[in-house]
This record gives sequence, C-alpha cells and structure tokens, in this order.
Amino acid sequence: MGTNQANNQKVAIITGGSSGIGYATSLLLARKGFYTYAPARNIDKSSSLQSIAEAERLPLRPIQLDVTDDSSVKAAVEEVVSEKGRIDI
Repeated sequence: MGTNQANNQKVAIITGGSSGIGYATSLLLARKGFYTYAPARNIDKSSSLQSIAEAERLPLRPIQLDVTDDSSVKAAVEEVVSEKGRIDI
C-alpha cells in the first residue's frame, strides 16, 4: 500500500476480537480495507484470528485489552493512536 493510501486508510478498533461478533466484525472490516485492531482480554485466544489475517494478508492486528479495566483501555487506545495517529471507528 502506498503512503497516500496508508494515510487515507480508516483505523478501526473492535472489542471482543477473539470470538463472536467482535471476531466476525474485525475480519469484515479488515477485508474491506480498514486497518483493524482486534482487542481481546486474553490475547492467546486470538491465534485463529491472527492466522487468518496472515493467510489473507489482512490489515488486522490483535492486541490485549480488558474493557473492564480502565488502565487496559487507556493503554490500548494509546498504542493504537501512537501507531496510526487516530481511531476512526
């Protein structure tokens, strides 16, 4: 992806990325071209999502986040903003 395309790429963070609706939504958005962060409370449960992302060369990255822990939420948001400069979705 060229620099201009990367700058225009929307950045999404979808909670619950290791299963269910969060898992499906993360894959859908990544397949549509969004750079997608797929947080999960237990990052070890994201291995199948990571495997699909690698196999399909999707712009998707699992990260650790526990929505019940304010410091975890803050750390995850700071990580995304540090890497991508913003969160669009």
